[in-house]
Amino acid sequence: MKCGIEIHQRLDTGKLFCNCYANPSADGTGAGGGKTLIVRRMRAVAGEMGGVDAAAGFEARKAREYGYEAPSDSSCLVECDEAPPFGINREAVAIALGIALALHCKPVEELHVMRKTVLDGSAISGFQRTALLATDGHIDTSQGRVGIQSVCVEEESAGILGKNRFRLDRLGIPLVEIATDASIKSGSHCRETAEAIGLLLRGARIQRGLGSIRQDVNVSIDGGSRVEIKGAQELSALDGMVGNEVVRQEALVALKEKLGGTKQDGKITDVTKEASALKLRGRVVGVKLRGLAGLLKTELYAGKRLGSELADYARAQGAGGIMHSDERDDAAIGKALGCKKGDAWAVCAGEDAEPALEAVLGRAQLLSRCVPEETRRADGDGSAFMRPLPGSARMYPETDVPLLLLKEIVPEKIQPVAKRLELFEKIGLNDDLSKKMLRSQHSRVFEENAGVDAMFVATTLLETLRNIGREGAPVKTLTDGAFREFFAAYDEGMFVRAAAAGILKEMANAKTGVAGAVEKLGLRRMTKAELKEAAKADGTFEEMMRKYRLRADPAELKEAVGRRPTGCIPRLDARRSERHTKGCSE
Repeated sequence: MKCGIEIHQRLDTGKLFCNCYANPSADGTGAGGGKTLIVRRMRAVAGEMGGVDAAAGFEARKAREYGYEAPSDSSCLVECDEAPPFGINREAVAIALGIALALHCKPVEELHVMRKTVLDGSAISGFQRTALLATDGHIDTSQGRVGIQSVCVEEESAGILGKNRFRLDRLGIPLVEIATDASIKSGSHCRETAEAIGLLLRGARIQRGLGSIRQDVNVSIDGGSRVEIKGAQELSALDGMVGNEVVRQEALVALKEKLGGTKQDGKITDVTKEASALKLRGRVVGVKLRGLAGLLKTELYAGKRLGSELADYARAQGAGGIMHSDERDDAAIGKALGCKKGDAWAVCAGEDAEPALEAVLGRAQLLSRCVPEETRRADGDGSAFMRPLPGSARMYPETDVPLLLLKEIVPEKIQPVAKRLELFEKIGLNDDLSKKMLRSQHSRVFEENAGVDAMFVATTLLETLRNIGREGAPVKTLTDGAFREFFAAYDEGMFVRAAAAGILKEMANAKTGVAGAVEKLGLRRMTKAELKEAAKADGTFEEMMRKYRLRADPAELKEAVGRRPTGCIPRLDARRSERHTKGCSE
């Protein structure tokens, strides 16, 4: 088995070729302002060497119409493909270059932007801009060193609203793309490698939240072919995903040997009358699948059979799926399609039925010849067909963006993981909290604010946020800027620790600043003068703590009361208990 991984991480800057900013992972982004609706059709164009890419041709043949929403607060004419791009965002390049250097890569001398043909609707222009930044790096894992083949900076795709509908707030956000070589040894090693790269990225200026990072996995085996599985977002799925792809290719290799060169000679035929018992809606067409009787039930991996694999090809053409003879035998349909003993059939209904069955027939033809190279989408810990694997023909130069000399860019410093862990422990976190903070999506926020009170900042980010999130507070609305304001206010004495959860919850729910939340909740910290006045009227330390615990620091309150708290904790040791009692005022 050979395996490599590509990691795509959004950078937290303005967009790559304009001044717009958007963070779709944050709740509410793109909701404000007006919206423009744009409709486009895509056509395949020749690449730099004059050929049309197979994946581009596949998507163009669908002849679909795509609709795009362009929110005015997070997109402009550049995203709409109605204005030329600005120069490349140097801030994003500096962050990506810092990441590349932390991965021991060698930067290129000149950054040349290329266009990559993309016709699935996710790019309104029909292409994605990308640029090679660095090559030949590595990252160390417990199973050996994994090579970093390339680091690129490129545009994020448009956000998906529904079938053939997209939104342009996400389009153009800078991504750093990190591609390893094929030295990953197993599914567990793939997951470890992704985790190691992800931990390094936590030290960079990146966006956080669902969808801000994703992995594409490349897998091949002897006798099989390279397959790219796109869009894996959960690291926990990588181990099973790689293992299932290996099993799938092994099953397809065994099936190829079993079929022994069988050729498909079926034709798409109208079987609406014969298929009436199936109760399918609309016109029904079918096709003979020579030599596949009984084989459509073949399990490729747990939960995935050959029949559902062929159905994925039909769905890629817009159909809802297929029905086949291994699910429900029907002699009338078999006779209409010319099936003989050993043959199977498949039927499909709807307006996309004919191209869907043509795709099914084409895939069936390959069963006796090879495991095809293809792009698949992540589906739990498995995958489903998307389109053929793209090649070099999809690339051609971007003539609207001038080259950039990387010697003009000062890379942002990205600390190695080991040094960051050492730093966390040095500024006051214990070993357990340090490791948790290193893996937290808020680790960079911690580093920026640790000078306030490291333990308070860490427990707020790791525990308080989790707790108020469980209570229903939309913690994703809290930005890095909101956290900076919150911790600065605490450092200035605006509120006490005990009030932190309530204030953060109010900030998240009401989308207000820290001062507004403190005033609304009445949680401004009591002054020493206020504490002394309260102490005259409110009795013991314990009574005052019950009344003012969300507004008073315990040490200051104790000082105001002028005596130690009443009530002693009983001890089992009589002599220790006696000493403890003598130290109490009552």
